[in-house]
Amino acid sequence: MAKKMIDGSFSDEMARTYGVTLSKDAMRTEGLKRVAALSSVLALGSAGVSQLNKAGGVDDEDEKFLRDYSFAPWERDQGLHIRRDGNKVSLANLSYQIPSIELTSVLDAALRGDDFQSAAGGGIEAAWSKFGGDLTINLKNLVASVSNTDLNTGKAISNEMGLRKALGLIEYYFAENFTPGTVRDLKSLDDRTSIENTLRYTLGYRSRNTTIDEGIGYKLRGLGKSLKNIRSAYAGDTSRMDSVEDAYNKNNAVYRRNMEVLVDFANEAKAFGSRNPDSGLTEEKISSLMKKAGLNVSQVNDAMSGNVTDMPIFVSLGERKKEDKLRRYVELGERMSPRTLTIMLQRDFDDKKIKRADIQRIMRTIEATKAFSQ
Repeated sequence: MAKKMIDGSFSDEMARTYGVTLSKDAMRTEGLKRVAALSSVLALGSAGVSQLNKAGGVDDEDEKFLRDYSFAPWERDQGLHIRRDGNKVSLANLSYQIPSIELTSVLDAALRGDDFQSAAGGGIEAAWSKFGGDLTINLKNLVASVSNTDLNTGKAISNEMGLRKALGLIEYYFAENFTPGTVRDLKSLDDRTSIENTLRYTLGYRSRNTTIDEGIGYKLRGLGKSLKNIRSAYAGDTSRMDSVEDAYNKNNAVYRRNMEVLVDFANEAKAFGSRNPDSGLTEEKISSLMKKAGLNVSQVNDAMSGNVTDMPIFVSLGERKKEDKLRRYVELGERMSPRTLTIMLQRDFDDKKIKRADIQRIMRTIEATKAFSQ
């Protein structure tokens, strides 16, 4: 409509269809006003929220770190109002108050990418989280209103016709969006500030209070579990596959990708802590959070030093006694090349997992087995 007003086709169409003469200059002015109004609404959903966050102590760089490593997965690509006080963070999804933020947050997710691939991936992921799979609350209410169907009950929202139906659907959309769970929520007032509670019950402003450490802990526990699962998969593959090296190469590629994420986290966390000393994210604290999440000492040290290392070659099947472990070394060594065997033994010797005498014993056993088989 605005485009037609600007290029004059709207006036031509009105004259041709209805015989009404409209000034093209006046329509062009009106079209420009509409474009400006739409641009302002979209800008509010992006630049406006960014300025709010900066006023709350969170600049663009800090926001990217928090979204990547501290916020919940479903919050990563939402339009959030973020406020930080030391290690404490308060965040609220503003799509209730600014529905256009559902669209601009997709663009914002793409702009947070470091290169074309990550930018495109971020945009697609953000769009899918809103329009594919399980829709956001705001979009669910919008879809329900447009389809005249209550998604919870499957029944029609309005049985009226014409303008009454349209007004009924609009009323449903705003009622659902701006007063979510208000009646239930009033029964259990929490420790939010009086201003937050006022916004909460009048404009649907709902904030979640958490800490940076708590969010990081969830992410790191997931990463630690992933690394353990890779090791378990590798252990199983050494039994199923003829070549230990094939089993290792298959799982080591996945292990390294996870270690890259861990190294990126450590680097970004150190940078965040350096920019924001009041957050308490010192190097000691970062190491402590990783250890608390179940990452082992070697993984923590590698991440803190910025080294993306390979997965340990030796993997046990639950052996606890020394003799059983040495037999496991021999079993693996017999199914790998001399070079891989040397690397495995050297690494474990450097890490003080085995002694020189153990290495000699393992090598003699493997050599004797080969000589006997010939």
